[in-house]
Amino acid sequence: MALFVTEAGIARRGDDCLAVLDLPHPALGELLLDPDGLRRAARASTVARLPVDAPLVTPFPRPGKVWITGLNYPSHAAEVGIEGTPREPLIFCCAGTAATGWQRSLPSQ
Repeated sequence: MALFVTEAGIARRGDDCLAVLDLPHPALGELLLDPDGLRRAARASTVARLPVDAPLVTPFPRPGKVWITGLNYPSHAAEVGIEGTPREPLIFCCAGTAATGWQRSLPSQ
């Protein structure tokens, strides 16, 4: 089961939408800390339907740090001008303040 975090709440993919779930958890981190959280998400009823291209928000709004894996598949390597897949992926971390939603800009300070 794939879960998505939207401005309306935690959602799962429906046939033609993102189905926002009726859950007691406002954030994905809290859902994952609940021993029964994923079972709840699997059984949860839908409270709203969003288009599949609805804006997504940061799944973990206040991470301490973010570990990133890059260049781990051919199309990503090609995106940055590298032919083929490197023998080893590029792994690095950055500040938690660098986390943002899908296709969203980082706020300027």
